[in-house]
Amino acid sequence: MLEKVVNIAPGSDYRKSAGNPRQFKRVMSFSFEHTSGNDSISISPATSLLSVFGWKVKKLKKNSDKIELDFELEDFLFEVILSSFQINQIPAIEYKVTKQLSGYTTELVITLFLEAPVNSNSESIPVRLDGLNRFIEQFNYISIKKPNIITDSHVIESLFIDFQKTLTKEFNYINSCLIQFLEKLLMFKYSINSRTTERKSIMIKSIQIR
Repeated sequence: MLEKVVNIAPGSDYRKSAGNPRQFKRVMSFSFEHTSGNDSISISPATSLLSVFGWKVKKLKKNSDKIELDFELEDFLFEVILSSFQINQIPAIEYKVTKQLSGYTTELVITLFLEAPVNSNSESIPVRLDGLNRFIEQFNYISIKKPNIITDSHVIESLFIDFQKTLTKEFNYINSCLIQFLEKLLMFKYSINSRTTERKSIMIKSIQIR
């Protein structure tokens, strides 16, 4: 798999957002923020729970429409936006996951856009992101032009197939932690949506390289 050559022309929208990989350090320097309109919710117990998980919160914003959470974990930046109206039965959680790779001759910033279904058997035992690390590290060894965006499902599957089981397990655990945090933050009990039984594995929608 590492011998594959991925050479897909980036779309115009991506060109607008692509930048120098060295700017990634600025991306990783979000200031902590919490907004909840006129609410006076104390978030200390919830954010304390995230510290137990080893998550370093970079941004937390809450209003009547949505919740935005950015956090660092094992050198990855995770970004999540959730609708407040569907939070109690959301069937899957969409993540934007970014990591910087430094090789001998080049630097790459890899960003994954993926969807992880919330399953009733989500992992409760802590796991390390070894599979996610290996999946990202493969871009250090394949021939690829940058900036680039991969959206072709066949190309993504060829890159992802060997890591599918491990990544699904890791994101089951991340989902479990996130739901525990939301339950404490919003003081509710999450109900498994029956639609989550339709798909058990995560789905990578696109991969950006810059």
